[in-house]
This record gives sequence, structure tokens and C-alpha cells, in this order.
Amino acid sequence: MARAMSVAPVRPEMQQSTISWDSKSDDEADDELRDMPVQDLQIKAEAFKEAVKRSSKEFGAKESSSKSHNSRTLLVTNVLDEGGAKDKHHHHHHKKKGAFAGVFVPTCENMWGVLIFLRFHFIVGNAGIGQALAIVILSFSCAFCTTSSMSATVSSGGLVSKGGPYYMISRALGPCVGASVGVMYWLAITMLAVLETLGAVEGILMASPEADFPFCKQVYGSVLMVALVFFVYIGISFVTKMGIFFVFVVFFTMFSYYYGLCSNGLSLETAKENWASHYGNGTSFGYCLSVFFPCFTGILSGANRADILRDPPKNLKQGTFGAIIFSLFMYSSFMILWGMSRNYQYLLGPGGSAGSSHRRLAGGTQGAHVVTEIVWNPFPNSAHIGIIISSLSQALQCLIVAPRILQSIAKDHILSVLDRLAPLSKQGEAVRALGATYVVAALLVLMGQLDLVAPLLSMCFLVAYAFMNFSCFALTWLKSPAWRPKGIQRKRWRLWYSTTSFLGFLICLTIMFTINVLWALAALVMSLLLYFYINWKLEARGWGSAMDGIRFQLALNSLIKLEGTQQHHVNWRPQVLILYRIHLAEELKGIKHHEILRFYSQLRKGNSFCVVAVVLEADRRDEHAIHKARIEKGIIQTIMKEENIQGSQLSSWHPHGLKAQVISSS
Repeated sequence: MARAMSVAPVRPEMQQSTISWDSKSDDEADDELRDMPVQDLQIKAEAFKEAVKRSSKEFGAKESSSKSHNSRTLLVTNVLDEGGAKDKHHHHHHKKKGAFAGVFVPTCENMWGVLIFLRFHFIVGNAGIGQALAIVILSFSCAFCTTSSMSATVSSGGLVSKGGPYYMISRALGPCVGASVGVMYWLAITMLAVLETLGAVEGILMASPEADFPFCKQVYGSVLMVALVFFVYIGISFVTKMGIFFVFVVFFTMFSYYYGLCSNGLSLETAKENWASHYGNGTSFGYCLSVFFPCFTGILSGANRADILRDPPKNLKQGTFGAIIFSLFMYSSFMILWGMSRNYQYLLGPGGSAGSSHRRLAGGTQGAHVVTEIVWNPFPNSAHIGIIISSLSQALQCLIVAPRILQSIAKDHILSVLDRLAPLSKQGEAVRALGATYVVAALLVLMGQLDLVAPLLSMCFLVAYAFMNFSCFALTWLKSPAWRPKGIQRKRWRLWYSTTSFLGFLICLTIMFTINVLWALAALVMSLLLYFYINWKLEARGWGSAMDGIRFQLALNSLIKLEGTQQHHVNWRPQVLILYRIHLAEELKGIKHHEILRFYSQLRKGNSFCVVAVVLEADRRDEHAIHKARIEKGIIQTIMKEENIQGSQLSSWHPHGLKAQVISSS
């Protein structure tokens, strides 16, 4: 099968060798094609395509329907209209915030949840102080590298920086990868909301043990989930204003833990005893890592709110780095204090086996003795109330973010099943996406515990982080002109971006397989299956992709390396330049002029390279000429498919009077 590339003439300054003829030799058919209005040319081109489609079953199977064309047009329109009237209206009604209020506070609020209060003593009791600190540092390294990649993506500017993490990935790696990772990220945020809701249920049962009854967690969790979704539906602005109050409650609860741990006595002997791990049946370093890692899953909260920041690149960088560094010291201090306060048998609670009942969320209600005996309670159940409010506040934040992500995916019309979730309410909120998020969250709450789902929760976040790091590395390595993060012109900054992003990608994969090999494979398989499904359904991508750039770079490098070997007769292949003339009127009558293409397809068994060039004449470069060039490119593509010739098509333009001018590269 011959391989060819059909092009219209390129710019004159790129010429190496040219073939031209004067316009006086043009026949009437060429004049008719040149002077034909765009609308008539479009109609005739469509008629020609339909005629070829009916005559060739193979081509008919590959030809796109008009509905697919409309959806692709809508996809491109949505991308180009991201900064349109709706977004401007949305921006106008939000007061711009700085790094602290707009990024640091929501990021900390999303990271500091129920796990700090109900699982840290469980981690230290099993992993010991040494491995608990290793878990914190490993998770921090992943968050640090991902934050660096996110900051580079935001500071690069353009469409890739708008719309939160989903847009960052989709506009860098293409819609197929973006939608696949976006769905995983949405699922992870939804799972985190369920996790926090069940954490609030555990707090209720600790404060009121008499409220326990069979399936109480499912009942309480379902009621709380309905209430949270109702609050988000009717009062999202009120929930946002309550952010400072929620942060105050979280800080008060943390102070209660710090004060209780320090006032109950700390011992170096106890720390030595708790330094080594004491894993029981069913627990391991990977399991404790899966329990802790969600504490660093809120690092993209600032990216979800980039539209309300005064200076998104600067605010996101300062606020997110500040939040994760502050959290690093706070988490480490908690691990050390827990290890110095009581021995591991006490931290594991009654029964002492980390592999049995304590594998439940928060170690089950048996962890109540820690909150009651160690944590400072200025009034009865103050710590329990703080745990409940902290859990519900983070669940609210997740239920605000998750529908927006799902609606962003839906409005790009990549997955047809999500198209109905794209419209917004009159207030500009993603109400339909909120309903879909609630359905998934309500089903997960009915499980009553997330022990089997918790590792997958971490996996979903890690998949998103891994691909975000990979996108930063790919764009830096490809030296894309549109990739303009701060300092990219300097070698040390290019080295920084490429090193941190690639290291972050490796760390994400390492954590995934450390937690659980089967769950890691399951998460990757889910992403790949979703990717292949989207790639199958989406016939044409609506925007550029780093994957296309990688393929181009590899092809270019291969061609350059072959330059020195083409002189040998063993490696020689004919490289033919065909000057082709479209006879559209005769093509529509069934009179074909494909002899030269058929002749070339027989040279060297069709294994060589060919350039098929067609010239478009126009007075000036305007929308009319560009649109006409696209139509003629489609005609050439149709002819090549009819003759079973593979290739790519390019379009260009030349001024009036220059009928043909073609470049033959050497």
C-alpha cells in the first residue's frame, strides 16, 4: 500500500526546489474550480464524498457521519469559547482572593480531615514512628512534585491553565487521556466525600454509643449525605462563606489533640519502643500508606478555584506549596507525639490485633478510648463535635468540587452518556452533575465502610497525579512553543520542570504498586479501558495533544537518523513528488483521473514516501481562502482513501497569479 502526504503549497521562504507553470495554461475546469464559491464547492465536495462512499464499502465504513462532524465542531467551539460570556459573568460575581484565602485555606481544609483525628494513632501503632515518618515523606514527595507540575501548567497560560485539573490534563494530553483521568479524579473526590461522611458517623457513634444498632452506619451515612447535598444545592454561597468557621473548628480540634498529647506525658522510652513496626495479620506498610495518602489528596483544591484568584499562577504556587509544607511538619509532629505518648498496644486499642477489627474506618468505635482519655475536652464531647464538623466540612468541599469536574467533562461532549449533565442552572451551578454525584455517593455510603474501596480511592488520585506529572514532563521535553511556564527559557528551570515531573510520575507509580499491586493494576486497567472507549467513540480530537507531539518528535528524529543511510542501495526508497490537479466536475460524473496515483502505488510495493501536492489560488489569505483550502484537502483525502493510499493532508495558500509552487524536500 502506498503512503503519501497531500499538501497544498507551502510558504515561498521554505523553498528548496520548485516546479511551476503559468496560469495561462489553465484549462476551463481549473478556472471553474478556482472561481467557484465556497458554498458550491462545499456542496460538490460533499456530493463527491457521498459518491465514493457508495462505491467503496471500506471507505463507507470509515466515513464520518454528519452527526459526528457536528459533535466535533461543537467540541472545538466549546474549547475556543471557554473564556466566553458565561465565564465572564461568573468571574464578575466573585470577589478575587489571594494566596491565603483563595488557595492555602481551601487546600488545608481539603487535606485536614477525619484521618488526622481517627487514624494517625492506628498508623503509628502498626508502622511505628520510623515507617510512619517514611509514609509521610513519601506522600509529601508525591504532592510536592505534583504541585510543581501544576504550578508550571498554570503559569504557562492559555487554555491549558483554565478549568482546574481536568482542563490541565485534557488540554495537554488530549481529550481521551483528559476524560479518562478526569472521570477517575471525579470518582476519587466523590469517594473522599463518602469517606468523610462515614468518618462523621464514627464520631457520632463515639460520642453516643447508645445510638449504635444494626446497619446504623448506612442509615446515618445516608441521612448525612442527603443533608450535605441539600446544603450544596440551595446554599453553595453560604457553604463557601462558612469556610473560615470550618477552618477554625479544625484548628480547635487539632489544638485539643496537641494539648492532650503534650499534657498526658511524653516518654523517650515509649518512643524507642514504638520506633519499629508492629504489623499484625492483614496490615503492612502498603496498607498504612493507603490509609494515610488521602491526607495529601487536597493539593488541587486551588486549581479548582483558579477563576476567583487575583493572580492564579502566583497564588496557586505560593498557597499550595505553603499548604503542603505546613502539613508536612504538622503530620510529622503528630506521628512523633503519638509514638511518644503511649505504647503500640494502647494505640491499637482493645484486642490489640491490627489485622482484625481495626481495619475498619478509623479503627472502628473501639478507637473512642483514645479520644476520651488523651484528647483535651474543655466541655463534654468537644473533640467528638470537632471531629464531626471537620469531617462534614471536608465532605461539603468535595461535593462542591466533584460536580464541577463532572460538568466540565460533560460540556466537552466527549462521553455521550454525560451530555445531559452539561447544562447549568439559572444560577450557574452544575445541578445535574450534583445529582449524578449524589447517586454514586449514596450507593457507596450503603457499604457502611470503605476498607475495600479505600485503596482504590488512593489509586484514583494517584492516576490523576501521575498523568499531570507526565504531561508536564512531555511538554517540557518536546519544547512545545505553547508551553511557557516561568523560567522555561533558562536551562536550570527546564531541568527543574523535567526532573520534578518525571520523578513525580515515578513516585506515583511506586506508591500505587506499594499499596496493592492488584488495586494498582485495576486502576490502570480502568483508565486504559476508559481511554480506549473514548478513543473509539471520539473520531477526531478537538484540540492538540502532547501525544501527537511525541509522535512527531519521534518521527522527525527517525528521519534525521536515516539521512546518512539513504545513499546505500539496500536502504534506498523512491521519494516521489506528484503534482496533482483536481477535476471535481469530472469526478462527480464518474470520470476519474487517478492514473498517476495508481502508478505510484505500484512502485516498490507501495513502501516508499510520496508528496501529493495540489495548488489553491487566492488573492489574499483570508477566511474564505482558508475554508476553501480545507475543502480541497478533504477532496484529496477522499481520493487517497478511494485508491487505498495512506497519508496525512496539509493545507496552505498562495497569492493570485502563482498557480503552482511545490517544495520537494531533500
